[in-house]
Amino acid sequence: MSNISLSEYREVIKDTFDYDGFKNDDQRRAVEIVMSGAKNILISMATQAGKSLCFQIPSSFQRDGIILVISPSISLITNQVSKLNRFRLPATSITSVLPEASRNEILRELADYKNTPYRFIYMTPEMIVNGGLKTREMIFTLMSKNQISHVVVDEAHCVIDKAYDFRGAFTSLKLIREGYPQIPWIAITTASIKKLHEIAAFLSMTEAYNL
Repeated sequence: MSNISLSEYREVIKDTFDYDGFKNDDQRRAVEIVMSGAKNILISMATQAGKSLCFQIPSSFQRDGIILVISPSISLITNQVSKLNRFRLPATSITSVLPEASRNEILRELADYKNTPYRFIYMTPEMIVNGGLKTREMIFTLMSKNQISHVVVDEAHCVIDKAYDFRGAFTSLKLIREGYPQIPWIAITTASIKKLHEIAAFLSMTEAYNL
């Protein structure tokens, strides 16, 4: 585990997110797991347990690189990006609803990866896989140059949920995961223990925690 004390966590949580401390013990444990340095982590937590903060809090301590968050919902992406920017954690999204000019501007800012203003990039699986050559090339270039510090799969149960079978891009996440094995992945879900093992196998995650 990391050597960060509970008081240091509380200070960051208060200063950055304006909370007095961890929401619950599960959230604290999840943050400590992420901070442990484990290469690939799958965490299952209860709904409303504060899953997003499990990778957002560590970003205040691990400042190098961009965190790529893969989310199934554009509305969820919009909400998360808005919150992060409100917390002064620079975030952006590349989605199908973004005008082409805005997308190209973000890609230009990402191309200067040593000076990019962004700490978080939110995308749907479809945007990574089918979002156009320039977008794919930029994301995979950032990965190959180790400028992506972590990949986060939010709502990770979607990769095995039959209701999402029509979204074939989810099946490509494993290939991306295997193509860039040097990048740590964090998958967050509310799935049951049984599904947790299925998700871990699908994404080739080496550590799974049911909190």
